[in-house]
Amino acid sequence: MRARPCRDPLAVWTFEEAGEEIPNGDPSVTDAERTAAGRETLAERFAAVLPGNRRRAAERYTAGGLPDGEDVARVWRPRDPAGLRARLTEPPLAIWSSGDVLEVLWQGQADEVQLYGGVQPRLWPVEETDDLWEVSLRIRGLDQAVISVTVASRQAGGDWPRQIPDVRVWRRLDLIGAVAALSAGVVPRQIRGAPVRPASGTISRPARSSPGSAGPPGDGPSG
Repeated sequence: MRARPCRDPLAVWTFEEAGEEIPNGDPSVTDAERTAAGRETLAERFAAVLPGNRRRAAERYTAGGLPDGEDVARVWRPRDPAGLRARLTEPPLAIWSSGDVLEVLWQGQADEVQLYGGVQPRLWPVEETDDLWEVSLRIRGLDQAVISVTVASRQAGGDWPRQIPDVRVWRRLDLIGAVAALSAGVVPRQIRGAPVRPASGTISRPARSSPGSAGPPGDGPSG
């Protein structure tokens, strides 16, 4: 079912955004209640659409570039769990770039893991693991970006945390000198094209300035 059913609190449906099928349901109903009623759960629908979502994201990774009018798109490729674990030098969160792709990896036990802020995709479980979650985002202008990444998780039937413990700021190493001028302000970039869910990263660029003058100061939105 791809449209929201009418007046059925137990129903699960999907909607499509940026080429991704996103499961949804009445937030007041838990999967335990759906199971007790013999109905499909959100977790089951997520598992059912994940292979197709991965396939389409893999096609976007291979194709390269971004769709017209979009600044960000989820991509995917098979990952080696051992190689990903080596990235976790400061667990539970690791962030790095591969060309124009921002990689976010989170480690922990959860049923759902989400980015908060300007970019809001759900993290996908890493194949052949039970504690690794990842998202790969191709971002226009990534080489000029300063990105605040905020990750939240929850267990089945639980609530999203009121305080988000896992927050990092990522910037390209070759931008550190330029970004040291953040005292001159940053200009928030609005990014389009990422699946938006109830719970991401905020992307800012160093302020542009004319010769001999600093750009206007301003604070990027917080996650």
